[in-house]
Amino acid sequence: MGIELYAKEVSGKNGIPFIAYKIQTMYDHADEKLEEIVAAHGINGFGKPAHDPRIIPSRAWMRKYFIDELPQIYNVLKGEMSIVGIRPKSVAYWALEPQELQKEALCYRPGLFGVTYALGDLQNKTRKDIIEFQKQYLTEKKQHPFRTDIKYFFRIMYNILCKKSRSC
Repeated sequence: MGIELYAKEVSGKNGIPFIAYKIQTMYDHADEKLEEIVAAHGINGFGKPAHDPRIIPSRAWMRKYFIDELPQIYNVLKGEMSIVGIRPKSVAYWALEPQELQKEALCYRPGLFGVTYALGDLQNKTRKDIIEFQKQYLTEKKQHPFRTDIKYFFRIMYNILCKKSRSC
């Protein structure tokens, strides 16, 4: 089984949709099962379905080490995404988020590196912790956009490289 690209429509700045690219790490038609999986398993601290059976086991390592995100560099180069920000989400995923967070986050381009990784040990954070942290980032970004992204970028890199923060 070779590596396939996955193209997904997500909401960008001002809610304008664009196609984000990833290496496919989920079974075909996984998006169609989102609501069913969330209803059965709930949402983890990352805002993803807990115990997600849609992930292809042999490709889970790509998610853990962010390899599946590499094609999104193309989205950054096209100006659809920034280096740092709230991760891009589909309309279905945004529906799982608080309205206030959604409204604020969609004022900016989504990020290749999700700001939640600046928080540190994500395994021990609650969904509420993550949402509050994202709101904090957005408040800081509103006041000092460039400085905030630089600050969070270095915190993210430190946590990923030194503390081994990983996606789940």
